[in-house]
Amino acid sequence: MDAGINKEQLKKINVEMLEYIEQLKSVDNRLDNIKTSLKNNINGSGSNAIISKLSQIIEQLPIVTSNINIYITDINKVINMYESMDSELSTTIINDIEKLEG
Repeated sequence: MDAGINKEQLKKINVEMLEYIEQLKSVDNRLDNIKTSLKNNINGSGSNAIISKLSQIIEQLPIVTSNINIYITDINKVINMYESMDSELSTTIINDIEKLEG
């Protein structure tokens, strides 16, 4: 029945979020490379400030990834909940029809 949700669209969103996680990994790697390059090639307080900001950004990426994983889990819970409700409703309707026929 799929009452109340567009299950295919939710699954598509989950796939997109998994792709975002992969993109975040790529960003994390690039930022690490930039940070290493800055450490090796630039000296002074400006370098320290830039490296500090990069470090702060890099530290936030696992939090963003974790939040995306939580969203994926929550969407899967919604899909499962609606599938369960659809199944229960179908069973109830079939049982009621059988009672009326019997």
